[in-house]
Amino acid sequence: MSHVTKKLDAFLESMSKILCMLRLSAGRQLDAPKAAGTKQPKVGVPPTFTRQSPRFQMRRPVYFSGDDLEGEGEVVNISLHGCAIESAVRVRREALLQLEITLFDEEAPLVVAHTRVAWAREGQFGVQFTNMEPASVQYLQRYVSSLMVETRWADLGERSRKPDEAASDTSDHELGNLLQAFELGVRAMKKLVQRDIANQVNERKRLANSLGLGGRLLQMYQEFEHLSERHRPLLEQWGCVVSDPPAERKEQGNVIALTLNHTGYSLRFRESSRFADEHVYANLDLCDASGDLLFSVLVEVEVNKSMSDWVQRAVEAFVPGDWVKDILTLSTALAAHLAVEEAHAREMFEIQQTEDLKKRFGLD
Repeated sequence: MSHVTKKLDAFLESMSKILCMLRLSAGRQLDAPKAAGTKQPKVGVPPTFTRQSPRFQMRRPVYFSGDDLEGEGEVVNISLHGCAIESAVRVRREALLQLEITLFDEEAPLVVAHTRVAWAREGQFGVQFTNMEPASVQYLQRYVSSLMVETRWADLGERSRKPDEAASDTSDHELGNLLQAFELGVRAMKKLVQRDIANQVNERKRLANSLGLGGRLLQMYQEFEHLSERHRPLLEQWGCVVSDPPAERKEQGNVIALTLNHTGYSLRFRESSRFADEHVYANLDLCDASGDLLFSVLVEVEVNKSMSDWVQRAVEAFVPGDWVKDILTLSTALAAHLAVEEAHAREMFEIQQTEDLKKRFGLD
């Protein structure tokens, strides 16, 4: 998400500079009252977003396909309604194409599924965007807004060397266009940031589930809650020391303090709510030495069931870090050891049953 946030910050900073220069060059505040009888210029849709929207010069790679052809080229100018493409591939007029345009280096390409070739000549052709998905429209609006900002900024930089001309050229119409482009660009960037956050949260949940972190921590808590003394030396061989938590941590719920590879953690079990007197819900948290949350999983159990019957329901927090490697290493070793102990206990039980049967039925 960092690159998206940086782009949003850069966009806001650029627009702020432009608006400041407009105020200075116009020699008045934006909210200054109009003189009586003065005709108000119409502040409408920015020129970039009208039906006859101007095209901005640029060079970005494009892949196109359709009508039994495919090829690559460069987009040399673009607007919200179409673009011009340079390519060695010969394309006929009225051909229907799908475009994939790389607008930003760090993001997926813009996909325009439906375009029509409006004109074509040797080495170049122009396409009209005939139907676009809403997400693609927002993506293109954001890019065209950035080109608009760059163009306006270059124009204002040139005008700043001629202050007298700047004062006469700046108009309310231009200012209204910039303000509207600013609002549209910020709105598009915020939607992108929010969508990016949601995607990353889902990715982290999927990662936590694929690693089985919730189940591993639940098993560790169940074992450590009633840790036998004979297991402590074994845990120490794995670099793990289980101890009582500080007094202030005990007030936060059932807490188990552990040191793993010289790093302090705490496992905290918090019962949260009960529904219809049938199920109990709780959170199992892993915190660092400072008490900051690293991982949290919602767990559930039927009333009157034992601790071993708790099951994982949903990951509610996951801050990836080196601690994941420590937990995976310890939980894997612990699970393997418990499996060996269980197999040994089962074997001893079967031997005992066999001896009992032999005794009861007089068998040697």
